[in-house]
Amino acid sequence: MLYELFTLSVNFSLLLFHVTFSQKCGEFKTDEGNEFKVSNGEPVQSHSKWPWMAALFSSQSGICFGTNNFCCSASIIGRRYVLTAAHCFPPYPGEERQNLHKNVHLRLGSFNYSSEDAIEPKLEKVTVHPDFSDETMLNDLAIIKLNEPLEFTANVRPICLYNSFGEEATNAKPTKAYIVGWGNLHEAEYDENGIVMGREPDENPEILREGHTEVRNPEECEKLIDKLDICLEGRLCSEIGHQNAEMGDSGGPLLSLSQNGTRWTQLGVTNIAALKKEDRVAILYTRVSDYCGWIEQNTRGEVICL
Repeated sequence: MLYELFTLSVNFSLLLFHVTFSQKCGEFKTDEGNEFKVSNGEPVQSHSKWPWMAALFSSQSGICFGTNNFCCSASIIGRRYVLTAAHCFPPYPGEERQNLHKNVHLRLGSFNYSSEDAIEPKLEKVTVHPDFSDETMLNDLAIIKLNEPLEFTANVRPICLYNSFGEEATNAKPTKAYIVGWGNLHEAEYDENGIVMGREPDENPEILREGHTEVRNPEECEKLIDKLDICLEGRLCSEIGHQNAEMGDSGGPLLSLSQNGTRWTQLGVTNIAALKKEDRVAILYTRVSDYCGWIEQNTRGEVICL
């Protein structure tokens, strides 16, 4: 009986934690009070807009192509966890994988990653998905664990991870979505895998940018990448348009507004560009909903898909 009461108490505590967490995730309010207006390719001007965004930097020069050794964008998914792409980390072999956290650092809490207002938490561990392939770029996810829990404020909040987008993506109508990151707006040079190898730097690379896109259904994605040796398993895609995911947007979130218009959810993690004769035809994202179990397991149940 005592064991049953203890189990009930623990389960209730976890339930209460998840309810509290779910009430806070995916919400923001700008300094101007306008919650959901999104520009297209313009710099963000409010610290409290997109408060789940984090910038990932390499501690070693020559690893990343961004200014100040900036590598990738990332998203806060819990008090101690940040989600990004596995390809944002150098392919260190064997035991060196255990020390990835020593080679990178994060800055968060500001649209300007060079700002004095930005927070730089200490890192405890980086977990790269065990099935990530740097050849196919499949299973392109990594979780960064922080040393200490974050204090959620107007400028620091988690993004919601939804578990139901798989069915929505099969609809014929494209899903309106948004991309956010410290991406470069200049034309890039890509390697054979669609990963950015370099480009002319932006004037203000430290400023976060936002843009619109549309997530295509699987049939449309197949047509976009026709005759390309690219697997769509575990991926979402968007067609190339005026504003696209760029260098530095890698690892950043593909976002959608909930049906009731009150909460943001992360649909994907920016993965690669699909190329045809060096021309990009689509941007691919790792589909978050396919990895909810892995995320929950590697955050010890702190982060769940809602």
